[in-house]
Amino acid sequence: MITGWALAAAVLHVADLFAVGIGFDIAGAYLLARGLLLTPYGLWVRFTWAGAGTRFVDETRDRAMAVVGLAALVFGFMIQALGYALSLAVEPPDGKSVASALVAVGLATLAAIVIVGGERITRRRRLRSLFLAIARADTVGDGPAGAPTVRMLVTGAPEIGVEREGDESDESYAKRAFGVDDVRTEPPPTRAPSR
Repeated sequence: MITGWALAAAVLHVADLFAVGIGFDIAGAYLLARGLLLTPYGLWVRFTWAGAGTRFVDETRDRAMAVVGLAALVFGFMIQALGYALSLAVEPPDGKSVASALVAVGLATLAAIVIVGGERITRRRRLRSLFLAIARADTVGDGPAGAPTVRMLVTGAPEIGVEREGDESDESYAKRAFGVDDVRTEPPPTRAPSR
């Protein structure tokens, strides 16, 4: 009787690490490109007054995806390098088969799906953290030092899946959406802070 491990050992080879690495690279490139390859309308909105209110949200979302995309690319290259090193260290498999080719394609596809799916599953948590960090970076406004700015939180809340309830005030909405007790009520400055 063939067990699961025996079957896997019979079908999987060191060279399959190349396919897994390629899957990571494809997923990483996809996630990086999503923020860069905008439609003509998307570009127009981003660079006109029509998109001024949501540019913060768009660029935060792009950064959240780019971090995962870049990590996937680097990890994919590392897996391919490991596969190459191991393939030099061990003998190649005796026979070549369609099953081996299908396993390699399946592993590449699975790796890409895991990365893109993992990015999607964790996106709201990562966006929430980024929105809070950006809103706390502003030091202008009425409220405790280090508290996030209401306007930025209100702008980012729909992106993390929290909608406004009825006639809820901006301050209450920001606190509820991001689970914070203290906020600052002034919008961020219009010029970038000096470094």
